[in-house]
Amino acid sequence: MENKITKDMKIGDILQNFPNKSLKLSQIMTSKGLHCVGCGAATMETLEQGSMGHGFTEQQVNALVDELNKELEAPDYVPGDGPLLTLTDTAVSQLIDILKEEKKESWGLRLEVVSGGCSGSTYNMSLREEADEGDVVVEQDNVKIFIEKNSVGHFQDIQIDYVSNDQGSGFAFKRPHVHSGGCCG
Repeated sequence: MENKITKDMKIGDILQNFPNKSLKLSQIMTSKGLHCVGCGAATMETLEQGSMGHGFTEQQVNALVDELNKELEAPDYVPGDGPLLTLTDTAVSQLIDILKEEKKESWGLRLEVVSGGCSGSTYNMSLREEADEGDVVVEQDNVKIFIEKNSVGHFQDIQIDYVSNDQGSGFAFKRPHVHSGGCCG
């Protein structure tokens, strides 16, 4: 197999070139100690430069490249491997209320992730009558959710809640089982 990711690629390009895997790829890099994935250096440094700057050996860099390429071959989501995403009871209730208010009770919520550069990714939400071709469809408590095919990897283990506080109200995307590390070590 020819590697799709090489140590000469810029870290930012790796994440941009594989948007459906960018979350998993960044988690792999971060778990190995490459914490510049989310900061400005990621757009300027190659994978090798960033890794060596964080004390990796040449052997560790090659192992990281191998692991990243193995992730590219893995399916984004395998139905039956646990929930792709979940909604809290509050989020389900709020979504049902919105659909009723809009007179679109049979519609669903479409989710998509758009790369946002150094600031991270943005979740786009819209109401849709039906899924687009290739969307993954999830249903919870009679609420349909359509996930854009290239965004599926971003929604693994995501919990969607509806929060209301002094700063306002809206849907919140949480990853309750992941703890983030710091930027640039």
